[in-house]
Amino acid sequence: IANAIWASTYCTFLREEKTGDVYGFGLNNYHQITTKKSKNEFEHFPLLTKLKNVKDIAGGSHHTVIMTNDKKIYSIGRKDYGRLGLGSLKDDVTELTEIVELRDKGIVSISCGAENSFGLTQEGKVFVWGNGNSSTLGTGDEEDVPIPKVLVTAQTKDKTILAVSGGGQHSLFLVED
Repeated sequence: IANAIWASTYCTFLREEKTGDVYGFGLNNYHQITTKKSKNEFEHFPLLTKLKNVKDIAGGSHHTVIMTNDKKIYSIGRKDYGRLGLGSLKDDVTELTEIVELRDKGIVSISCGAENSFGLTQEGKVFVWGNGNSSTLGTGDEEDVPIPKVLVTAQTKDKTILAVSGGGQHSLFLVED
């Protein structure tokens, strides 16, 4: 019996209630289901992952972001545009890697667009990183952000962000009036 499910653009996860084991299936061409690639880039059946202590999972087209119960944030997958929040990288990331810039920032939820990611804090601030094309990060420009940074705009100044959700070429921010 599952007690949690998560769907990203091309892969799916579920957590088994009794053991806390997390299974993933779907596209795995960039290790985005957190398991080693097999001869197939698409996993048709759930594979047991090494994920433990998982609170939340979010994913874009070719990357996955994990938040553990102790509020650590990890990413894995394709490196392009800074979508992993790990800075400018030479290679794609094939093992879960902590996004150290988010350590102790009070992140309470995570979400992803196709090529970017978001971390919402308990205080209602949002960290953004990844592809900024089409102004999807809300920063007011189209620059990529390889390391998470707090979103500061005229629309969000002195306001509490309640939720954030990313899409293919857009993002939504629910802001307290």
